[in-house]
Amino acid sequence: MNINQRQRSEKQRDTLQAEWDLRNEKLKQLRLALAIEAGAAVKFQLQQQIQAEETELKRLNDELHTIEQALYTVNLVESPTIEPDPDTPNLVKSPPIDPTPSPPIVVKPPILPKADYHQLRDLLEKKAWQEADQETVQIILQVARRQKEGSLKAKDLKNFSCSDICMIDQLWIEASQGQFGFSVQRNIWFSVDGQPGKFDPPIFRNFGDSVGWRVNGDWLRHYTSLNFSQAAPKGHLPSLRFPHAEGGAYWFGTWQDNFKGFLTLMEDCLSRSS
Repeated sequence: MNINQRQRSEKQRDTLQAEWDLRNEKLKQLRLALAIEAGAAVKFQLQQQIQAEETELKRLNDELHTIEQALYTVNLVESPTIEPDPDTPNLVKSPPIDPTPSPPIVVKPPILPKADYHQLRDLLEKKAWQEADQETVQIILQVARRQKEGSLKAKDLKNFSCSDICMIDQLWIEASQGQFGFSVQRNIWFSVDGQPGKFDPPIFRNFGDSVGWRVNGDWLRHYTSLNFSQAAPKGHLPSLRFPHAEGGAYWFGTWQDNFKGFLTLMEDCLSRSS
């Protein structure tokens, strides 16, 4: 492969990668639309479009892999070999490092959300923030299969797929114009020196101050004390307040545990989607 052929291959690779990125984003939007669509006819059309996009992504993935392998082989062949200087004393040579090519892009099969998001979408579109917050909790309990208990346990989070987390997050962000949502809370956690997926009580207090869950050093004990308006502090919602804990002696411990459990889950899902 001469230099012109290599340049053409690199240009083709960049073009294919750009197309892959666009189609992958389109596929995300189609899956979102499918998850919240009720009509059977429209659902069928969306499923057909999703299947077509997945086929195209697979084709692009194969072509990118072929080009990357070809360029990698050329780089190995063309790597200059440094001849030893005869006047230089013999030294113990380290074994050559065998470079490993970047792994090919893998198109994973879609994992659709496990809950119905129609009501949450409608409430958010109406800016009914309190009702949307309560609906979010009900969806979380539904997905975790904890509706009867009305609260979460760490082991229940295994029932979540990232599609559910990202769906809730996207609906909140779009409706609030970036004011509310899990990814907003994640960014605020980082801004107060929180570590990815790691819970720290002092950091949680700083986080509570930033999002308005703490006022003048006191946590908001009652659910109705939360600010259910667009003017609420950034990241104030979703609140992760569950009905089982309201009014009980362990309301704060439950609230803290809910956030603690979700922190790792949010980091895992949102870091992969960003």
